[in-house]
Amino acid sequence: MTHKRLALGRLGEKVSLDYLKKQGFQIHKTNYKCKIGELDIIAADKEALVFVEVRSRSTKRFGLPEESIGPVKQRKIRMVASLYLQSLHKPLPKVRFDVLALHFKANGELIKINHIKNAF
Repeated sequence: MTHKRLALGRLGEKVSLDYLKKQGFQIHKTNYKCKIGELDIIAADKEALVFVEVRSRSTKRFGLPEESIGPVKQRKIRMVASLYLQSLHKPLPKVRFDVLALHFKANGELIKINHIKNAF
């Protein structure tokens, strides 16, 4: 992954955290890693525990950011979320999978955030 793409990803996650906090979400974890993968953001929204996948793009050359989360990626996110839930050793909460698709200009200026609740 190029330095520019990594920087855009970090910017996207920072913007996403700020956005979620302003929307009233309580952030539990960021960049949760386990043996099979990673979850970008784990947060609480009212009574639901929300697993948020963040996707950032500065060009439409390879499609919209939200289009990059296909069935294989969705399955992997669900598997990692399941492992996270097992690690809590508590009754299972209501769970939701959201996508935050961020559109930036080439200079890093935010154009738009598309928050897709219950994305999959």
